Amino acid sequence: MHLHEEELRVTTERASAGEVRLGKEVVEEQQTVTVPTTREEVYVERVPGDRQPDAHGIGEGVGETIRVPVSEERVEVEKQTVLAEEVHVGTREVQETQQVSDTIKREEARIEQSGDVVIAGATGASAAAPAGWDAVLPRFRRSWQQGAGASGGRWEDVEPSYQYGWQMANDPRYRGRAWADAEPGLRQDWARAHPDTPWERAGAAIREAWDSVTTRA
Repeated sequence: MHLHEEELRVTTERASAGEVRLGKEVVEEQQTVTVPTTREEVYVERVPGDRQPDAHGIGEGVGETIRVPVSEERVEVEKQTVLAEEVHVGTREVQETQQVSDTIKREEARIEQSGDVVIAGATGASAAAPAGWDAVLPRFRRSWQQGAGASGGRWEDVEPSYQYGWQMANDPRYRGRAWADAEPGLRQDWARAHPDTPWERAGAAIREAWDSVTTRA
């Protein structure tokens, strides 16, 4: 029998993503520049005389004017055009990762069993639901009678433990998991469902049933 399955084959193609247009426009802004300037100012200084006799008479020089030129720096503004920056535009390849998801199909072998039949090498097969507990019960009962049951006890008292271990080993939640990994969850689940039977009393039978399923898979 050949089993087939679908797998994703992904290819890429180049498509237009848009365009970038580069141009320029003139904008105006107000610019203020602080410029240091120098100007002259006139000062008048009065110096007291030495109170000595002076040959000049009063009124002499009336109407005489002394002129003192005063200068200052004035700011002149002119504009000139300069190259402020260059803008280069082009394209370059940038690699990124995208996730692609789709539904695929595969073929699996369907294995059916009836009665107490051990199927070896069934790992990876999508088997039909295992035979019911009634079909495999005799095998576990014989095992118990040859072992712990030989020293006394009732099968009815231990059957729930065997049945639980067998059912959990076939449960999708635990199928394929190692015992050490599954035991903590099994222990909690058992304590909730069977508070009157401690794990210490039921664990050995549960493990035996579990191993009978997992070791033949």
